Amino acid sequence: MGKKLQAIAFFKARKIDYYYDSKKMVIAFPCPSCDNKTEMSAVTTDWSCDICGENGNLATLISIPLNIDSNINGVKIYNPKKEWSDIKRKFTKLSKRHGNDVDTLFERVRNLVNHYEENK
Repeated sequence: MGKKLQAIAFFKARKIDYYYDSKKMVIAFPCPSCDNKTEMSAVTTDWSCDICGENGNLATLISIPLNIDSNINGVKIYNPKKEWSDIKRKFTKLSKRHGNDVDTLFERVRNLVNHYEENK
């Protein structure tokens, strides 16, 4: 099993919110010290928090006991794929109620998102 899969398995087992960015090859997760978003290399599992300076790799992350006072399990990391899925689901629900106007609006939003994705 690759390091990326081991890291993802760790976050899932500990119920820690994360987001894997396949383009940047990083896994975003809350820092165990300050709960701010930090990133781990999916290749090496090295990570460093820009806010508090805490750093390590997957092995050191596994060995860090989660403090009772830590909120790491409650911290949500923004996941654009989940967000887009939720938006599409809500548009579908609205479309069933209100019809073509909502479908037209959704197409405009989708075109806008695609435009920004292509021009990153």
